[in-house]
Amino acid sequence: MRKMILTAVLTGLVLSANAAKVKKQAAPAPAPKPQATFTEWKDLQVNDVNRFPMHAHFFAFENPELALKGDMTKSERFVSLHGQWKFKWVENADQRPTDFYSVSLDDSQWGTMPVPGMWELNGYGDAEYVNSGFAWRGHFNEAPPAVPVKDNHVGSYRK
Repeated sequence: MRKMILTAVLTGLVLSANAAKVKKQAAPAPAPKPQATFTEWKDLQVNDVNRFPMHAHFFAFENPELALKGDMTKSERFVSLHGQWKFKWVENADQRPTDFYSVSLDDSQWGTMPVPGMWELNGYGDAEYVNSGFAWRGHFNEAPPAVPVKDNHVGSYRK
């Protein structure tokens, strides 16, 4: 019996020493963030560029009473994204403005788009309903799953 207790104590000491070593080891460095190359939309390995880290959704109400009502729109901290936005639509992906986010960009020649809204119902492109299959049928014949540049409509929004 004494031998079993001694074995258990020694095993516990060894395990806790190993756990302390594991904690002290540095965490692996995070993978480098992809940089905008303006062709990243063709790379299947790129999932995000210039995106904030993902997080749980929450909303900070001013006081408990508003929080208990649960209506964010009644808070002075609520900002709606609905409304008229500046909008630039291009027919081919390589015609899109790659610096649309720049404060110094002149968007005076851009149209407007209601948000939420649908391009095709607001005068941009042609509405296409596909019951089965996909809208780019026939565009992937050369190098699937490469995304075509021609007839790949892109919309850029600014507020």
